[in-house]
Amino acid sequence: MCYRCPSPSLGHPCLRPHPWDSSQTSERVRTGTLANIKQQKKRILVAQRQRLENLQYRSTIKTYFRRLEASVQGGDAEAVAGEHVSLVRLLDKAAAHRALHPNTAARKKSLAARMVAAGPVVEEPKRKARTKSAAQKASARRTAANRSKASAGR
Repeated sequence: MCYRCPSPSLGHPCLRPHPWDSSQTSERVRTGTLANIKQQKKRILVAQRQRLENLQYRSTIKTYFRRLEASVQGGDAEAVAGEHVSLVRLLDKAAAHRALHPNTAARKKSLAARMVAAGPVVEEPKRKARTKSAAQKASARRTAANRSKASAGR
């Protein structure tokens, strides 16, 4: 049912286009702004392209970190070395293109090196927390009561 049709019982679709629909994409939709200067329109498009490229670098770096962590947990030395080299190469490339700040790239490389050096992490089973016995609880209450009496007497 179209809001512009006078009667929905006619059973025909409204073929008139909406006023905001057009065959050509508007400048505001394409660039996201109402820039009037040609160079500024170009600059907006270039910035969009660069933003997507930077996002691609950051996303790929996260993926490589996950791969490195999985290979470290797997324990295969060759796989770990290969993943580490590819991650470091990508970090250097991203820093050279300024998709990442060089300090951020260095910090991530250091983190990767620490992961490789630490090796696989073996999680120990958690021990049950020890509960206090009735005698220990009574002793703790007596100690607390003695402290309160001593501070009240001062």
